Amino acid sequence: MEHWGGTGYTKGKQMTKDNNREEQFVFNNDTFEEQELAQISSLMENEAALRKARDEFAKKASQPSLSECAECGEEIPEARQKAVPGVQLCLECAQLQEKSRS
Repeated sequence: MEHWGGTGYTKGKQMTKDNNREEQFVFNNDTFEEQELAQISSLMENEAALRKARDEFAKKASQPSLSECAECGEEIPEARQKAVPGVQLCLECAQLQEKSRS
């Protein structure tokens, strides 16, 4: 029998009643269950990451927006304060912070 990695199927030969060999695909249940568990685990990790990001956003949003940048001291435009609840950095400092994370 030949196992097709990652597909959950095994290719094998089987004798038919007229003694001819016939290829047959047999579903490998163990592999399917392992794949399903890995997929569920991955989904749970994604959900936890989303929940954490949501909580962090809610925490920031509940804080008042600063009128001056916490990094450079420049004034944060009122439009940015309204658009990004809890903003603490001016646009330039926020972009620099994002670049340094990458």
